[in-house]
Amino acid sequence: MSQRKPDQESKLITLISKETRLKGKLKTSDDVRIDGHFIGDIEVTGKLVTGPESYIKGTVSAIDIVLGGELKGNAKGVWSITLQPTASVKGDLSTEELTIEQGAFFDGKSNMTQKGKGVIAPEETLHLQEA
Repeated sequence: MSQRKPDQESKLITLISKETRLKGKLKTSDDVRIDGHFIGDIEVTGKLVTGPESYIKGTVSAIDIVLGGELKGNAKGVWSITLQPTASVKGDLSTEELTIEQGAFFDGKSNMTQKGKGVIAPEETLHLQEA
């Protein structure tokens, strides 16, 4: 029986399948893929991916977010948020890098953060413009 080295460990993925309906709060360090329905807040310290038939009502946050389904609520992607052509988002987005692919629907505000700096408060933006 061979032993795996730590760098060969596969990353765990939490999957919420198409026929699954959940309500509550999801908090994990694993990557997450949602193809079903989730009502509540999602906090992921990995990557969050939603399929084209997914439905989320609540606030989501992750390092990287790829939205392919419907989101009613705000999203914060530390590094990036991508709205795929099948995405429908009604809420605000905050991230360093925002990609909205042709065909995606977005109704809300976007807040672009500076790389490595996190979210900039409006007061800080004013001081940056004066410099």
